[in-house]
Amino acid sequence: AAGNMGRSNERDRYAERALKLIDRLTPRERYYIEGYYNSSKLENISKAIDAYSKLLELYPDHSASRNNLAVMHMRIDQYDKAIAHYEILRERGFEFPGAAGNLAEAYVAANKPDDAIRVTTEFASRFPSVEMAHLNSGAIAVSVNRLEQAEAAFKTALDLRSDFPPASASLGMV
Repeated sequence: AAGNMGRSNERDRYAERALKLIDRLTPRERYYIEGYYNSSKLENISKAIDAYSKLLELYPDHSASRNNLAVMHMRIDQYDKAIAHYEILRERGFEFPGAAGNLAEAYVAANKPDDAIRVTTEFASRFPSVEMAHLNSGAIAVSVNRLEQAEAAFKTALDLRSDFPPASASLGMV
């Protein structure tokens, strides 16, 4: 939770504390914490990948670990592996805008722009009241030079939340 709120020092401190008590953790908790802790440093990415992979061998439905594992693969330019994990989440009906946005980014990096657009468009259609869905859709459209589509997506995000700075800034750039 601390990491998700941008408090990386607290995140690391809590993870270190949890790892010191490793004998009290279930395998699911242990591998998740090991993966999360090791994911913050580039030199430890392989340890994070190993931990998340072990967790998914035991608990293949653990969506947060699958998402985080895909992020690790993206950090080291293994886009096909990231796409494979994100597509599993997509098939399961993921509801996290970040996963949809990351899958689309992986498709852009893998030179599959139509797949990237399809991912964000479908996600925004499924969750029309989520401003991040439209922001992601616009960002991907910009990245593949579909500026009219990007402008429309950013305007939709602003219609949903008029005080949404990322949408205002993105619309200004378009």
